[in-house]
Amino acid sequence: MKTRDAKWGALVVAIGLFGLFQVPCMAADKPIKLGMHTILSGPFSDFGQLGVNGYKMAVEELNAKGGIMGRPVELIMEDSETNPQLAVRKVNKLVLQDNVDFIFTSSSSNVGLAVSKIMPQLQKIHLVNGANSEEITGKDCNKYTFRFGPSTPMEARTTAMFASQQPYKRYYLLGADYNWGHSEVKNFRAYMSKLKPEVEFVGEDFTPLGTKDFAAYINKIDAAKPDAVFLGIWGADFITFLKQAKQLGLKDKAKLFAPLIDVPVLKAAGDAAVGLASHSRYFFTLDTPQNREFVEKIAKRYQTVPDYEEEQAYTSVMILAKAIEKAGTVEDTNKLISTLETIEWNWLWGTLKMRKEDHQAIRDTIFGEVVAAPASQQDLPFPVSATVDFPYIRKPIIVPADKVAVPIEETGCKMEY
Repeated sequence: MKTRDAKWGALVVAIGLFGLFQVPCMAADKPIKLGMHTILSGPFSDFGQLGVNGYKMAVEELNAKGGIMGRPVELIMEDSETNPQLAVRKVNKLVLQDNVDFIFTSSSSNVGLAVSKIMPQLQKIHLVNGANSEEITGKDCNKYTFRFGPSTPMEARTTAMFASQQPYKRYYLLGADYNWGHSEVKNFRAYMSKLKPEVEFVGEDFTPLGTKDFAAYINKIDAAKPDAVFLGIWGADFITFLKQAKQLGLKDKAKLFAPLIDVPVLKAAGDAAVGLASHSRYFFTLDTPQNREFVEKIAKRYQTVPDYEEEQAYTSVMILAKAIEKAGTVEDTNKLISTLETIEWNWLWGTLKMRKEDHQAIRDTIFGEVVAAPASQQDLPFPVSATVDFPYIRKPIIVPADKVAVPIEETGCKMEY
């Protein structure tokens, strides 16, 4: 009897030891799931696809190096269709059905804000890129949401800084009729008035997303006789506006300023974009060793130069990977939040620092004037293996973050833990 008991005891010990040594292996093989939603259909889908490019490149680079803490990284994508209600449903599906560990939001501001509001209920860390609504890190901030791109006030302030140094005094304000456009116009007006009190605003309008004919707006602007126009519109709408502004002669009568310009708009608008003075969330001509390397990786992989959607998507995944490695956990959300709140990242043009009080990345911004397409590749600031045959910002100006970041007491964020 003792012999049989001893045999069973030995077997139990053996099974226990087998389990003890197997659990870490199983944990190491369990993928870290990143749930991403962006615009993958409709008139703004080009921007969504650029974000996908950045996410995929980051995930593949991580997996080629053994993943994060020895675990493979898996990317699961959903199409938000620029629809906040649909995005909320898709994010619930990513969390409750696909069991993702983290949520990434790209464009747009309405979508990002709607998704941000449900994160306390889902209790998942939410990493925001192209959604720039000021409320996300302002009055609707929450401990789960972190933004790596600039806020709308940072974009508008950057634009106002440069506009205020120009001789123009009569401004017309035009914005997209949704959260981002209204916020850009509001913040530009406020900061411009502070920097240049003598400025006069001669008109203001907001255009529905998807506007195909801007003639009535352009004629109204022309009738107000401004010497400058601030344009808080983007994507397909911005392309249409720039082309029609050139056709109707507005470009010859007023200087155009914008809080956002990007490669897809420049490619499509062509010469109609030349002369535009704009903030940019990223521009490929930033001449730093880190950016040269990033531009070449994108050029070799996608046969084009990168845009801000790719840069922010790639950067946010890499920062999350750094935070996970530093915290030593995926599952301990509170520990990861604490780690992300103090994260610093040696970036493509300087250091990105997360501000603990509102989870807004404090990052240098960029401004520049669009010039004609380079006559040859040799005209670019540094060699690029992808063809650049469209107008571009040749010499981006870097604006220190402390010049444009909104003081924490003015954001409206009351972080609750």
